[in-house]
Amino acid sequence: MKSIIPFLFCTFLFAVSPNDSLSSPFQWSPRLLHHPPEIVFTHRPTDLELFVEIPLDSIESVSLFLKTDAINTAREIPLQFSKERYAYRFDPTVCQCTFIQYFFVVRLSDYSILSVPVNDQKEPEPVERPLINPQEYYQQKWDQNR
Repeated sequence: MKSIIPFLFCTFLFAVSPNDSLSSPFQWSPRLLHHPPEIVFTHRPTDLELFVEIPLDSIESVSLFLKTDAINTAREIPLQFSKERYAYRFDPTVCQCTFIQYFFVVRLSDYSILSVPVNDQKEPEPVERPLINPQEYYQQKWDQNR
């Protein structure tokens, strides 16, 4: 039952349009910090990190919802606390995709649900990044600096 609840929220997220009258079950908190990577390369792993300033005993679970063009629906990935953060190493060589979308969800023991990043309506707004060929990227940088 625990694993089906985040799936239902994810389904709700991608199925409901912003104009629907349903209010979002998610909340925003300044105690969640995520800095999206500027660039995600096609052949290099990227760490997607979430820093949480919430006591560990108040956290039920932390998940990353990840979607690519290789998968039709967002996949929930449970994260473990390690080295003062929650992190997932995204390896683009495994999935053969051209872009990623993701957001984090934190479920607390008081049954509240926090998400990052969020939009102005405090609804999760997935980070979207295209996968860039590193050789082409650095060649463009080299040409621009000449």
